[in-house]
Amino acid sequence: MLASKKGMQNIHHWSKVCKSLGSGLEDSPDIENMRRILSISYYDLPPHLKNCMLFLSSYPEDYKIRTKELIYKWMGEGFILKEQGISFYEVGEDYINELINRSMIQGSDYDHESKAVACRVHDMVLDLITRLANEDGFLATIHEQQPGCQQERIHRLSIQTSNEEDVKHLSAGNLCNVRSLIADVCPDDAFHCLRTVSTFPLLRVLCLSGCWGVCNMCFKEICNLIHLRYLGLRNTFITEIPKEIQKLQLLQVLDISGTGIHELPSTFGLLRKLLCLRGDTLKRVPPGFGNLKLLQQLDASEIYMESPSMLNNSSGLTELRRVIFRFNNWDDSYVKPFLQCLSSLVSLKYLKITGPEVVCDFSCSPCDRQIILTGPQQLQEIDMSDITMHTVPKWMSALSALTILQICLSTLGEEGPHVLGSIPLLSDLVIYLHRGEELVINSAYPFPSLRNFRIGYITRVVFAKGAMPRIQTLGLDFGSMESMGQSSDIVVGLENLSSLVDVTVSLYGLEARPEELKAAKATIQNGVRMNNNKPSLYIHHL
Repeated sequence: MLASKKGMQNIHHWSKVCKSLGSGLEDSPDIENMRRILSISYYDLPPHLKNCMLFLSSYPEDYKIRTKELIYKWMGEGFILKEQGISFYEVGEDYINELINRSMIQGSDYDHESKAVACRVHDMVLDLITRLANEDGFLATIHEQQPGCQQERIHRLSIQTSNEEDVKHLSAGNLCNVRSLIADVCPDDAFHCLRTVSTFPLLRVLCLSGCWGVCNMCFKEICNLIHLRYLGLRNTFITEIPKEIQKLQLLQVLDISGTGIHELPSTFGLLRKLLCLRGDTLKRVPPGFGNLKLLQQLDASEIYMESPSMLNNSSGLTELRRVIFRFNNWDDSYVKPFLQCLSSLVSLKYLKITGPEVVCDFSCSPCDRQIILTGPQQLQEIDMSDITMHTVPKWMSALSALTILQICLSTLGEEGPHVLGSIPLLSDLVIYLHRGEELVINSAYPFPSLRNFRIGYITRVVFAKGAMPRIQTLGLDFGSMESMGQSSDIVVGLENLSSLVDVTVSLYGLEARPEELKAAKATIQNGVRMNNNKPSLYIHHL
């Protein structure tokens, strides 16, 4: 079966077949044979993937579909099956990968984790699923080439036109059973085509992203759709969330990104079934925010933590997988609430902390460290490169699942390497220092899993035998020094890094004499030559 074979060559082959057959042969035996092949591939899918696949017929031809938004819609439709220990979103990512591997969709715009940020449906596949969706009564599509709808009972309706003439003859009888209304792929503004959402009393999924006619009054009316599971209002003209949103007790996914909404109403914490909130920077969260016990995805640019009490308000989000905190101020009153909040986020996998020139002290007493030991043991990635910490907090060594860490420090000190080197799964580490220091890595804290390491700015680094046994990529940034004097050995022990593949050394603003700089480069080159792995070397001097 063509579509069940893995590899991008299948997609290219489809395109070649289509072009060779020509548009005038749509009913030819060759086209029918191709449709049969694709049908076999479709019917070979498990039931949940069949639904996910048919839902893709709601998008126009050659449309770039953002996978994140698609997964959220699948969640709202109830297509994603719950799996123990995995969030609905992560399960949705697995569905995307499986459909790509089966060549039913084409992935594009891959991120640094090799995950598809977007996808497309090939024209022939879209033709198949559109016909199947229409025949099965799964989804009806209205666009300029296909105005109106032949189905008597419409369960899902995709509007791909801004022309009122194309939809005006839809009767209330057609629409009263609609469970999903998808109008976010229109070339213009589809909202006025239907005038009122009260026509859809049973609506579970409402996608109005990019519809210009959606305003605050519309949002209040939408809050009467008590069966809603998914509400997409991205890039609309709403400016606030009405208190009436508490009526949406079944809501699982809310997308208000691109609206400029920065505050949540006091009633927001009553949305107890909310799984995903996608929005812009949140400058204020209400006291009941921690009641969202099921919230897994919080795709907000940042959450402002203007007071320790806001940390307390976020402590109940025990299912949260990802969060970005912003601190505009920091003092000792934040330390314990922060640690308590962090320890309560037991499902957290990604944490980023930002702030404008804020110096944070996350150190704690041995008693407080015990809080972290029972806390976010699933935390895999921390990015604290936008703030400055005094030094490495000791509790970081308790993060047994941590693999990626970016930090900015006032000083690394003697204890810093000990703490970082004892994190068992740490594979990627970036350290920015505010002042130059000498770094010594020995076998007492060998960084057993570290593969990629970059540090700046240092004055000298020494790698002892047995240190960093798995390091493959090394980046060393040397800051300003008055003079190297007699010491040209600014990098010692490169030959001890047995897995080393690439070395990049950046010499920034060194005020050394030319002969001293030449000697330093020679020392680095000699260390690389002595390494049995023969790593590549790039030296950059500014």
